[in-house]
Amino acid sequence: MKHIRTVATLLLLTGLFIAYHYGIPKYIAHLVIGLSMLTFEILDAKTFQSRISNGYVFKLKSNVWTESVIITAVLLYFFSFEPMNTWNIVGISAIILSGISKCFRGTSAYYRANKEGVWNLHTNQKFIPSENITALRITNDELAIDTIKYKNELLIKSKKLVQPEWEKLTLQFIELEKTWVNKR
Repeated sequence: MKHIRTVATLLLLTGLFIAYHYGIPKYIAHLVIGLSMLTFEILDAKTFQSRISNGYVFKLKSNVWTESVIITAVLLYFFSFEPMNTWNIVGISAIILSGISKCFRGTSAYYRANKEGVWNLHTNQKFIPSENITALRITNDELAIDTIKYKNELLIKSKKLVQPEWEKLTLQFIELEKTWVNKR
């Protein structure tokens, strides 16, 4: 999915460059940008929902939503310089909807822990492979995973945990630690 997004973004930017070069009105370009962003967000949200519905997932509080607010605000600022017409308003509305959707998804960070390691479900990539895990430390309010490269590569604090309950999460990680240690 990451490569598809990159290729789509490059195609969009190339198309906009060609549009500006050949004199296509900016409001049409703004409409295309807005609708493209909304389409990418809808596709990303659908695949994200399918990723978090399968298997053991834990959810932490996150501040990733601020990135969406900044990107949306910057785009709206530049688009506001153009005269407002139907095309520009539809493009701006699509950008606002896309930004709101990204903000809602960005308030929490979703991870999946299994015998293969810890997966970041926002990018759908292996965040910590099981063969790199060297230690798991659990205290009353923290769970830390140490790896070959870093100490505390993933640090989960009980006050940042949204779901599941702290006891259930620690029991799951204790079970996984047995699998991870036996794998090495």
